[in-house]
Amino acid sequence: MTERSVFWANHLKAIDAEGISARAYAAREGLAIQSLYQWRQKLEQAQRSYCADPRVNLPSGFIAVKVTETLVSEPTSWILRVGGVELELPAQPDAHWLAGLVVALDRRSY
Repeated sequence: MTERSVFWANHLKAIDAEGISARAYAAREGLAIQSLYQWRQKLEQAQRSYCADPRVNLPSGFIAVKVTETLVSEPTSWILRVGGVELELPAQPDAHWLAGLVVALDRRSY
């Protein structure tokens, strides 16, 4: 962003943050209202063209979601694969045990 773009973007953010009209803000700050409007349009267009993926520019707020599959919250078993070794565990392993295994395997790699 150029220095000029940053200047106008900061003014536009201030307008939004203060919740006042652009006209009132421009009068208070000694800015041309038309310049504010032009820069708002220019910066919005730049943002839209910068991001080609329309999902990134989703509006804020609620979005309807449809659940199509129910997942089990706890797996019935855990499978740990390390290299060519596979361990099937009946429950989630203890974090300390798992950390110890990682340390042991790390030492073995030297």
